[in-house]
Amino acid sequence: MQNIIHTTTSDEEEDIGFPDVGGLKGAAFQLGVTILASFWLWIALTVAKLLEVDVPPAAIMASAILGGVYFPMAFLAVAMKDSVMSANPLVVVPAIMKVPLQYSITVVLLLAVFGVKQIGTILSSSAGHQIMTTKDMSVLFMALGIKALLGLISVYLLTVTMRILGLFYNSSKDKLGWFSH
Repeated sequence: MQNIIHTTTSDEEEDIGFPDVGGLKGAAFQLGVTILASFWLWIALTVAKLLEVDVPPAAIMASAILGGVYFPMAFLAVAMKDSVMSANPLVVVPAIMKVPLQYSITVVLLLAVFGVKQIGTILSSSAGHQIMTTKDMSVLFMALGIKALLGLISVYLLTVTMRILGLFYNSSKDKLGWFSH
């Protein structure tokens, strides 16, 4: 994902390469920390709710939305600066405030991509059930085909999402000023 963003943000005409396998643990760590930095409140409220603490559903929903708005900029900052410290609210919030209109449009586009993926998941949920319960080979292969197609579409939509983030950065890099020092 970081390679797609970097390729999109560079002005050169280069192909997207496969990531180095040696950096996989570091990339997974960066992604995990970024998710935690973005959705910590939602995670805490959800855990509290599971532990039977009286948490209003509206608070859980609001924290999920807040995390969903925060995450793309945090992810972009971590990808561009290659440091998990960039997921810090002192980096992310000012960046969002510098380009609120462009960022709002980016978030809406990302939500649309996520929504398409969710619709595909909902529509194919019965295929997943069929895989586990069928004894008919044609039903099994049809259900596996649907799940494989959904997987390909999900990877494509993930690529589109990273390109959108890269294009957002290209249009906003002067205002963000992350590398102008």
